[in-house]
Formats: sequence, C-alpha cells, structure tokens
Amino acid sequence: FSFAKSRTTEALQDQFYQFFDIHFQGDFRVKNWFQSNVLPRIYYPQQGSKFIHCFKILNNISQCVLIQNSFSLPERCRCIISPEGSCYLFGGFLPLIKSFLRNTFVLDEHRSSLVALQLMKQGRADHGLHMHGDKIYVLGGMGFRTNEDGSEHASQVQSLNSCEVYSVQDDKWEAMDSFEHA
Repeated sequence: FSFAKSRTTEALQDQFYQFFDIHFQGDFRVKNWFQSNVLPRIYYPQQGSKFIHCFKILNNISQCVLIQNSFSLPERCRCIISPEGSCYLFGGFLPLIKSFLRNTFVLDEHRSSLVALQLMKQGRADHGLHMHGDKIYVLGGMGFRTNEDGSEHASQVQSLNSCEVYSVQDDKWEAMDSFEHA
C-alpha cells in the first residue's frame, strides 16, 4: 500500500495541527488552554437529566457520563473546564421548587459523581464564567430580587449585576464589585 507509508502518526498530527490553527483561532482557543499532560476535552451538562457529555478533542470521541448522585442536573447551570481537565458546575434553576441554586460541584469522572464544594454567595442561573489562574469568576445571570435585609423576594426574578470569585485552591468564595448595570 503506497498510502500507508505517507500516513504516519507524525504526518497525521501535523495535518491536524494545521487544521486546528486554521479553524480554531479567535474566541475558540482550546488548543493551548490545557496542561500538556491533560487530554483536551469539552464537557456539557444535559440539563434536567443525570448526563454530562464529554467530547475528547484530539481523538474526536464523544462519550456520556451518567452521574451517580441522587439528583438531576439543574436547568440553566453553567460549567467550565480547568487547564487540569476538571469540570466545575455552578448554580442553575430548579423549576419544580422555583429555586435558583448556589451549588458548586466538581465532576469526579472516575466515580461518575459530582462532588459538592463551597456554596456561592447568591443563587443564580444563566450566568457567565471565566477562569484565570486558580480563580473562577461568576458574573451576572438571573436570580431572585433581594430585599434590603438580604432576604430573597421569591416572586420577582431579576437580572443580576453581582459578581463572585471562587478560589479552586482554597475552596472559598468572595464577593466582587458589582456591575453598574445588570
């Protein structure tokens, strides 16, 4: 087979890197995000179920993790993947009990379970996430309107202008300055 000699692992890897450089630049920078000893992957929760989907980028393999926790994933929760390959899930909304969640989890893929971490300061859904170093920033989203005494007004949903930062190393949340507008 003449093509077998030209299709070496190195040649295929070079072709992949050329394709990746052309098609995955700009906002979608996954290539250099992960540590060199981590298989790059993207996780996405199937909300309202017990499934977390995983796409292994370099192998083009998709798989599904059935979490063994007693609860389903909340609607409108958000997740982020660290450079070490850990998947963190934040917040969400449970329509059955009409509650915005403060939960923070990390996926233990070997045990197929979500491990609870420190709770966020405010329940939220549809929020933005950003990771820099060992800090995960949670920005805005939707939540219940809070009264002056800090209690929630459970019948009024509002856009949040609040921000929080989570330290992965310390498992600790801190409030940040809020946005001027939600």
